[in-house]
Amino acid sequence: MNKIIRFCLFSLFLVTVLSCRQHDEDYQYAFGKTTDLGNYIQEDDIFYRGDINTVQDSYIKEKCRLDIYYPKNGKNLTTIFFVHGGGLIGGEKFIPNGFMDANYIVVAVDYRVSPNVKHTAYIEDVAAAMNWTFQNIEKYGGSREKICLTGHSAGAYLASMIFFDKSYLQKYHIDSDSLLGLYSFSGQMTTHMEVYKEETGNTTSSASEYIDQYAPLYHTRKTDRPIYLYVGDRTLDMAGRYTQNVLMKEELEKKGCENVFFKEFEGYGHDAMLNIATKVVVDTLKAKHY
Repeated sequence: MNKIIRFCLFSLFLVTVLSCRQHDEDYQYAFGKTTDLGNYIQEDDIFYRGDINTVQDSYIKEKCRLDIYYPKNGKNLTTIFFVHGGGLIGGEKFIPNGFMDANYIVVAVDYRVSPNVKHTAYIEDVAAAMNWTFQNIEKYGGSREKICLTGHSAGAYLASMIFFDKSYLQKYHIDSDSLLGLYSFSGQMTTHMEVYKEETGNTTSSASEYIDQYAPLYHTRKTDRPIYLYVGDRTLDMAGRYTQNVLMKEELEKKGCENVFFKEFEGYGHDAMLNIATKVVVDTLKAKHY
């Protein structure tokens, strides 16, 4: 009997230790790591979809993360919210060099991708990350009234979707027109090719001109927020990007938007244009005294 009691007590002890260890691991996993970079601090792999200890989906735990890079002792700073590309099938969060050392806070977002999830999961992830930013940015010296939305390629598509289709952010009681503006780097303005494949089952065509409710072009509306549509060289960027963004500019202007800016970076391809475009964003923000 004593052996049974001792075994039961040991088992209870072991379960408690493992439970505590798992809780500690989840806690560390939720907050990632912090790196002192001199005048800046970077915190990586912050979980942005609520309390990680209540989330059961391991893929959400893995991918719904963001990194935040911020100046030390900052107050009322502008935040650049950046969404990476990857065709909605890959890619990883990173902080573009052009945004660093500029006295801005940068939030770099990761999100779930196909085929592990289907639309609209990736759009919803980016909206959730924006909600985390609104709820927490003041802790890092930022202001929720000074957040600009940026993204490259598929990330620009996702950023454009949560900006133009207000329903994604309204879920969190956020008005996308409260953002400082949208900076899209070679974004697909029609329905994204991966979404088109998921909807139609057609894997042989990207249908770059397909437009439905999952296209930023479908949701064009009047806004006084500045919108910057940047693309690479029309001969070097992805097929259709130049034409789609010109069309987007025209459609927004038809709706009465007066602050729409289009720029083609001649000589720069789809990936190469990102470095110069991010520097232009910084120069633009500084010119506006943000």
